Formats: sequence, C-alpha cells, structure tokens
Amino acid sequence: MIQLLALVAFAVLALAAFAFGALLFLLVLGAGLLLAVVGILRGGQVRWQVRRRRTPAPDGRVIEGEYRRNGDVGQRPR
Repeated sequence: MIQLLALVAFAVLALAAFAFGALLFLLVLGAGLLLAVVGILRGGQVRWQVRRRRTPAPDGRVIEGEYRRNGDVGQRPR
C-alpha cells in the first residue's frame, strides 16, 4: 500500500515538473517570437541616430556630429 502511494506521489511530481518545464519553454519561445515580430514590424533595418556635438577624432580632427549604428560610434558612411 505504501509503495503504491509512493508511486502515485512520484508520478504526480514528475508530471508537475514536466508541465512546468513545458510552460517555461513555451514562455521563452513566445517571448522570442514576440521580439522577432516587433523587430520585423518596426522595419528591421538599422536606424541612424545623430547626436549633434563636436567629437574630436583620434587624429585631432573635429567631427561635426556623432553617428551611432547598433552601438558602434563613428562617422556615417557617405
């Protein structure tokens, strides 16, 4: 009798762990899909942001404005 009770308890715990793992997997998958859809809907291309300030270049020149592309700082290509 006690063995049957232990078996049922183990089965319930295993099922609960499996359900929790599946729920977590679906949650992460849904978040990734949501981020992908939002990225596609926003255009999907790199947007240039211009901050108007005088930035000295390494060789001493002064760049009028700083351009950012995906976190990289530099001059915007012509």
